[in-house]
Amino acid sequence: GIRDIGVTGVQTCALTISSYLMLVYASATAHIFGQQQQITSMKLLTPEIGWTSTSERIFWTETGGFEWKDITPSKSPGQSIASAFFLDTSRGWVLLIGSSPEAAEPSFDLASTTDAGDTWNTLPLQIEGGDPQHLRLGGGGDIFFVDSAHGWLNLNITSSSNFRLGIVLATSDGGDHWRVLPRCPRIAGSVYFTNERQGWLVGGPGDHEIYATWDGGTNWQPLSFFAPADASPAIDPTYTSPVFESMSRA
Repeated sequence: GIRDIGVTGVQTCALTISSYLMLVYASATAHIFGQQQQITSMKLLTPEIGWTSTSERIFWTETGGFEWKDITPSKSPGQSIASAFFLDTSRGWVLLIGSSPEAAEPSFDLASTTDAGDTWNTLPLQIEGGDPQHLRLGGGGDIFFVDSAHGWLNLNITSSSNFRLGIVLATSDGGDHWRVLPRCPRIAGSVYFTNERQGWLVGGPGDHEIYATWDGGTNWQPLSFFAPADASPAIDPTYTSPVFESMSRA
């Protein structure tokens, strides 16, 4: 079921401090492990347990950021981490992208773990319902799961610099198979769902577009928001994924 993630003021303070420590220590950890890449994502799953990733490595902490261990899944030469997501303190997925001069488009593998990264199972990304003549995938993606079975992927489509195109895929078997959602907005960005049916897609050039779905991604509706009257006019609004104080109200 959907759990309430609202916290008290004291818990919020502790979480904020831990988040700050995670940022500081994750940056230091990237250098300790010899990685000079920029940190691309990070999240606390509890006040003590969390993860952070660069394009090459994933690190795990169970001490609020004071100590870290490398839990990166095995990668082939030339592969990098496009996106990582942990559902809880044990279950996670990592989208790996590989490229070569001979290949027309990058290849994708999906690594999954059920023991907080101690072991990983990596399989080629199985995409059903795509048309190779109209879908030339680029080198980026974003992954999100709401439970151990249901997840979504946004993959970049190669296009000119004036566009930021993408497709949305869905899985109902934990990532073993993925199907293209034919009516999804053709933008690259980030996906966020609160349950199996309600979700959002944010992206496009400059992150100026936001869409919502109430049927698991079968149909999408564009959204628009207006700045308060006392704020300066926003000619080009920039969106990020929604944040909820309590998932029980979503």
